[in-house]
Amino acid sequence: MLVSWFGGKAEKNSDVAIWLSRRLTDGWTNPVCIADEEGIAHWNPVLFQGIDKRIFLFYKVGHEISDWFTRVRVSTDDGHTWSEARELVPGDNRGGRGPVKNKPVLLNNGVIAAPASVEGPDPENDGKDIWEAFVDLSSDNGDTWHASARVPMDYEALVGHQQSRAKGVIQHS
Repeated sequence: MLVSWFGGKAEKNSDVAIWLSRRLTDGWTNPVCIADEEGIAHWNPVLFQGIDKRIFLFYKVGHEISDWFTRVRVSTDDGHTWSEARELVPGDNRGGRGPVKNKPVLLNNGVIAAPASVEGPDPENDGKDIWEAFVDLSSDNGDTWHASARVPMDYEALVGHQQSRAKGVIQHS
């Protein structure tokens, strides 16, 4: 069993990295830093085992959520060694792609469906602050990804709700 988390002095600090520990029969191993790019905060690691038994580690990097981009590393030996980090969807830094914080689902047809969302100023909507959910999909076992349409929202009903200060939806599962 593997577990991963982000840790450092405080969220958004450049010392925040991604850590990993393994459960053995006699307990947990000491934490190991598995992702750390100097000068930039790391966030929300997600572990996922694909149909071919590769283990994916998805995580976000960036100081502000609206500027996150997603990195991915892959292990073919049960998490003992990892590939170099690569950007999940090159050039897409509008809050990151792939799973935001919740594990993807492997569908019966082999497609990986990852809950994803954007949060922050939308350049396509006059810079209006948005929170919108979508699903990132991979039909080639995690090698490439494409985004679904955004989850439709009735923002008037959501914002008008008695207890709501909501801007939309993010970080769904």
